[in-house]
Amino acid sequence: MNINHDLETAGESTIRNFVELESGEIIQERYRVIELLGRGGMGSVYKVEDLKTKSLYALKFLNKQQSNNSAWKRFENEIKATNKLDHPNLVKVHESGLLPNGQPYFIMDLVGGESLAQLLKKRGRLPLEKVLKIFIQVGFALSYAHSKSIVHRDIKPSNIMLQETGRETTSGAVVKIVDFGIAKLSGKDDFNQQTLTKTGEIFGSPLYMSPEQCVGGAIDARTDLYSMGCVIYEALTGAPPLVGDSALSTMMKHQSEAVLSLKEASLGIEFPEKIEQIVAKLLAKDVNDRYQSAQLVTSHLAAFESIPCTKQLNNTEPQKILLQDWKLGKKLAVSLAVLFFAAGTAIGYFHPEHKNTYEKKRPEFSKPLQEKLKESFEENRKNSVQGIEKSSNTVYAEYANNPAKFSEYKDKHGRRIFHFPPDPIGSLNFIDTNYESAVGDVASLAKFKGITFCPIAEMRNYPQFLRRFRDDDIQFLDLFIAEDRAMFMDKKELSVDRLIPYVIKLKSIQKLSLENTTILPENFNQLKELPNLHYLWLSNINLSGDEVVGSQLLDKIESLTVKKMRNVASITKELGKAKKIEVLVMRESGVDIDAIKPLADCNLLKFLDVRGNPKFNDECLKLVPSSVTNLTLCFCDISPQSINEFKRFKNLQLLMLTTDKWKPEDFKRLMKTLPLTEIRH
Repeated sequence: MNINHDLETAGESTIRNFVELESGEIIQERYRVIELLGRGGMGSVYKVEDLKTKSLYALKFLNKQQSNNSAWKRFENEIKATNKLDHPNLVKVHESGLLPNGQPYFIMDLVGGESLAQLLKKRGRLPLEKVLKIFIQVGFALSYAHSKSIVHRDIKPSNIMLQETGRETTSGAVVKIVDFGIAKLSGKDDFNQQTLTKTGEIFGSPLYMSPEQCVGGAIDARTDLYSMGCVIYEALTGAPPLVGDSALSTMMKHQSEAVLSLKEASLGIEFPEKIEQIVAKLLAKDVNDRYQSAQLVTSHLAAFESIPCTKQLNNTEPQKILLQDWKLGKKLAVSLAVLFFAAGTAIGYFHPEHKNTYEKKRPEFSKPLQEKLKESFEENRKNSVQGIEKSSNTVYAEYANNPAKFSEYKDKHGRRIFHFPPDPIGSLNFIDTNYESAVGDVASLAKFKGITFCPIAEMRNYPQFLRRFRDDDIQFLDLFIAEDRAMFMDKKELSVDRLIPYVIKLKSIQKLSLENTTILPENFNQLKELPNLHYLWLSNINLSGDEVVGSQLLDKIESLTVKKMRNVASITKELGKAKKIEVLVMRESGVDIDAIKPLADCNLLKFLDVRGNPKFNDECLKLVPSSVTNLTLCFCDISPQSINEFKRFKNLQLLMLTTDKWKPEDFKRLMKTLPLTEIRH
């Protein structure tokens, strides 16, 4: 049997006798029907015009013959679900009611463009950078819906709409998730989905259903994450992860069959290792092995969002070119800085090209120690959560206010064992290992060197939770929250001010990220109390260069990343005085010759990234210290006249620049000038 046939014929009997609305017909004395947009087994959707405002909307109504109890409950569920949602990546419902013939309807935003299903049908598969741009927005939408206790339960390509802003590209697409017809409202309200599940129906689309969904079991937000993983997989490889001969066989495969890697499924296309890991984690059969929140997976996807800049010259394989983005600037900077400053210590995860050279295994503990850990964790769990009926706010408040330290034991091998709450409070990695959720028992390798920690947004509302870390637990505190990048976020919610009094007590912090945050200058100034802070990321924050200089932090900073920073020249002037800077990223910050002059004598500078600064020209290049080994000049005004200038950089390993206006012979001359340098343009 053909699965598509199975899926399509399910609603065939309900499509035969539709009640048609005529073009020009007036509905509820307000909406004029323009045209039929589509129909399915449950309802029909028409394009309508509001006679009062002349705005265009979509009118969806339940087919008359489907007005049985189950169908009505599903439609009522969609109305209730969508009425609770107001988010740029979700379709907004403006009005609902009954048509004169008794058919329920609602008026919602009219979504233009095409569905992801239509796009994939035309293109087969999409480039990674475009998939990321789509699914970061999907992640925003799901995170918001889940925060409202709504699980979509039918995430699939046809329910992801793309509103294009440019031609032949999804780069500028605005994503809208549609069709909450089978959504589950998991909160305690009058209608909690019980009337649907009691019928024994299994909801969803078999190609994208989670294992627990396939057997009609209990579901939660993690079901949407599995479906999201299925769609990402299809978008990257051109096919769903699991396909059987029938709907039933496909559902059985979701429960038991392992999924091929992206590389295997795409017949050899190379993907960044971290993307393989993210998709594999989304598709975990056991819900506890999956990502535990849409927020966390969105943060990880956002770490790879690309800003197209490069294709490689010389003899480097194109497959090895990984996505370059703002976050990558941070990751690459960390890797390089560590090489220059602290031999033997690295944060390898932050560079997408990093691969572990050996298998990291969890340490094995003796039975007495295992029993001690288990007993300690159970006590911690008991103290943290008093009952299962509490709201998430109450639970997270208790996690934050529990006086017990997260790290309770350090054995003779220098390992540290963390006892986190039973719900994730963020993500972490031990130096030189992969990221994982900060949940349950987590143990370090021998010779503990500190962790990198990024809290989830909920914990930012309870800053006192930072007291549960020991002074030397955290080496890198990353306060980046993916949702902070979204324009719809309330700026009051982006503030990290409440965290600072607790942050400055964590004396072991060497690296701090304040990306996409809002902070008062007086609170930022307190960071000077961190004695070991040498690495700082200030991307898209509210402070100006003058305010950053006023903190008196820059005299000890060795690695600095800024983006869209006002008056960046004041920062470089301060860095020029200290002459300690070794890694400097200044993207889209109006860098010009006045900003570059103070760096001319910074002979420790190894990594310079001035991407997106059109005022950075040939004259500016002449002032860059010759000690630089990695130079990023994408979207700067560098002409072939500077080719000879590159000869100064005797140890230049990587050069990235935009050369749209260069002639082919200029490329050849550049490559001849820098025969040992990897060049990307």
